[in-house]
Amino acid sequence: MGESPGARLVPRPRLVERLSAGVLGPLTVVIGPPGAGKSALLTQWAHTGTAPGPVAWVTCDDAPEPPGLFWARVTRALEVAGVAVPGGHAVPDGLAAAALLAEALAARRGPVVLVLDGLRAGGGAPCAAGVSYLLAHAGRALRLVVAARGDPPLHLHRHRLAGDLTELRTGALAFDDRETAALLALHGITLPRRAVASLRERTEGWAAGLRLAALALARQRDPERYAMRFSGADDAVVGYLVEELLDGQPPEVRSLLLTTSILDRVNAPLAAAVAGDRAGRRFAAVAGEHACLETCGQGWYRHHRVIGEALRRRLREEHPDRTAELHRRAAAWLSDNGSLAEAVHHALAADDRPYAHRLIVHRLAIGQVLGLTATQLPQAATGNVAPTVDGSPETALVTAASALSHGDVTACATALAQAEPLLSDTATPADHSLHLTHAVIRTQLERTRGPSAAPAAAAEAQRLFALLPREAQADRPELRALIQLVRGGAELRRGRLTAAEGALTTGLRAAGTAGSRALRRDFLIELALLEALRGRFRAAAELAATAQRPPLPASGPGDPSYATLQMVRAWTGPSRNGAAPRAHNGAPPAGGDDGDARQPVVVALSRRELDVLAQLARTMATDEIAAELQLSVNTVKTHLKSVYRKLSVSRRTAAVRRARELGLLPHVT
Repeated sequence: MGESPGARLVPRPRLVERLSAGVLGPLTVVIGPPGAGKSALLTQWAHTGTAPGPVAWVTCDDAPEPPGLFWARVTRALEVAGVAVPGGHAVPDGLAAAALLAEALAARRGPVVLVLDGLRAGGGAPCAAGVSYLLAHAGRALRLVVAARGDPPLHLHRHRLAGDLTELRTGALAFDDRETAALLALHGITLPRRAVASLRERTEGWAAGLRLAALALARQRDPERYAMRFSGADDAVVGYLVEELLDGQPPEVRSLLLTTSILDRVNAPLAAAVAGDRAGRRFAAVAGEHACLETCGQGWYRHHRVIGEALRRRLREEHPDRTAELHRRAAAWLSDNGSLAEAVHHALAADDRPYAHRLIVHRLAIGQVLGLTATQLPQAATGNVAPTVDGSPETALVTAASALSHGDVTACATALAQAEPLLSDTATPADHSLHLTHAVIRTQLERTRGPSAAPAAAAEAQRLFALLPREAQADRPELRALIQLVRGGAELRRGRLTAAEGALTTGLRAAGTAGSRALRRDFLIELALLEALRGRFRAAAELAATAQRPPLPASGPGDPSYATLQMVRAWTGPSRNGAAPRAHNGAPPAGGDDGDARQPVVVALSRRELDVLAQLARTMATDEIAAELQLSVNTVKTHLKSVYRKLSVSRRTAAVRRARELGLLPHVT
C-alpha cells in the first residue's frame, strides 16, 4: 500500500524531524514491514524543503532488477536533481557504475541526498555490493536514505558503531493515538478515544492495517464495536499481506513465515524444531530481510501482531491438518528449553489437553497451578476438568490442584481420591514426579483444611523432594517453600521455636526466589506468631503489618493464614498500652526454647471451623448451622467440639466471647 506524493498524508512532525536530523549524516535507514508508511513518511519529509542539498529519488519497489538498469535509474535521478555525472549517458554495469558515481560525488563541495525507496533487503540483492561501495567511497557529499522491508546490505553494524547511522524502524513508524485519529478523520471516521486506542493497540499502529480498518469502518453499522474487535484475520488484511508479503517469495521462505507465525516468539533453534533444520538454518537471514519479524534481542524475534494473525489464518486455510503438529513440536521444544508456560499454551493450541497436563506434572510445575509462583500457566490448562477425560493420573492431579486454587476443597479431595488408584502401580523413577505432585497437592489441601494433618503430608512431600537432583530442587523453590512453611508451622505449634525459626527463615528465602507473594505473606504471619510467643510483641506487630502491606495480598477468611493473623493481632493489640497479651489457653506466651513444657500450644482454627463459629455468633442452633453451611448435624457437632477444644472453653457463649477477644470474628457485631 504505497503512498503517492499527492495522497492525503497524516502529519508526522516527530518523524520528519528525525529524518531532517538524520540526513545531516551519511546514512539513514527507514525499515518496516509492507504498509508501514515508509514511502509516505519520506514523501512528507521531502516536501518540507529541509534537505541539506538536492534530493535524488529512486523508487525500487523492493523488486530485483538488473544492475545496469538500477544504476541507470540512479544516474538519471541524480541528473534530474542537478548533479552532473560524467559519462552518465553510458552507464557501466555493477561496481564500475558505483565507482563512477562515487568519483563524481566525492568531487562535490555540497551534499546531495539520494533516496532509495524500497531497496531490496538481503546481501544477495544484485545491486547490494555496488550500493555499499558507493556509500563507502562517495565521501561526505553523499547523504544516503534507504527505505526497505528488512536490513539493507550496507554493513549497518559498522555504521552504528561509528555513530553515523540514523534508524527508524517498525516501532518508530507506528502511529500513536493522535495520528490514528487523524488518519481515521481523513476517511470521515470519528471514534471515541477508547475505540481509537483499542484499534491502535490491536494494529500496533501499523499504517496499512489502520487504513484497511478505516475503509471497513465506513461500511459498518457499529464502527466503534468493529474497531474494538479488528484483527489481522480480517479478509482485507489477509488479502493485502498475501499480495504484498507472501506472493513472489521463494517457497521455502513463504513456508517459514507461515509456519513460525504460530509462535509468540521465535529464534533459529525453535524455527528448526517447528519448520525443519533447513528452514532453521535460513531463519536469521529471513528475519533480517523481513521487518514483519521484529527483534526481541539475543536472537529472538516476534511477528508483528496483526501480520502474525493474518499469517496464522492463511496457514490454517492452506494447511488445516498441519497446524496441530506444528504446535506439538513447539510445545516439545519449549518444554525442553525451560519455557513451560509457552509449551502448555502450544499443547492446548494443538487441542491436546492431556499432553498439557503431562507437561505440568512431569516438569513439577504444580506449584504454578496452586498459585505458589509468580509465573502463571494458561487458564485453559488449569480449569475445572473432569479427571475421567482420559483416565490419566496427570489430568486428575491437575484437576485437583486447579480446584484447590479456586477454593473448592471438596472437588480437590475428590480428584485426589480418583488419582490415588492410578498412582498405585507407578513406581519407576520416571513416575517420581507423579507421587511428588500428589504429595504437594495433599500438603496444600490439608493446610487449607487445618494444621493437624498437614505436617504428615509435608513430611511425605519432603521425602520425595529430597530424592530430586539438586538442580531440579533449585528449579522448584516454591515446593521447598511450601514444605518449610508447613514444617515450620508444625514446630511452632509444638513449642519448638528454634526449629520453627530455622524452617521459616529458610522457607521465606525460597518463597522470595519463587516470587510467590502469597507464600511470603504466610511466612511473615508465622514469623509474627513466633515473635509473639517469644514476647516480642512490637516485632510481631510489625511483621503482621508487613504481611498485609501491598504488594503482598491481604489474608482473608478463606486463606490458611487468616486465623493465625487474627491471633497475632489479638495478642499484639494490647501491647501498645503495656499490657502483656495472653495465649488463648490463658497462659502468657513463654520465652523458653525447644522442648520447654511451659510453651503454649497454639492451634489455629480451620476455615470450616471459622465458618461454624461465625454462625454460632449469630445464635443459630446446631441444625440451623448445618442447613446454612450444607453440612450434616453430626459434622457441625464435630466442628463445635474442635472449636471448644482449641479455644479452651466448654460452652457456646464462651466460645464466641473468646473468639471476639482473639479477633477471630472481626465482622461480627
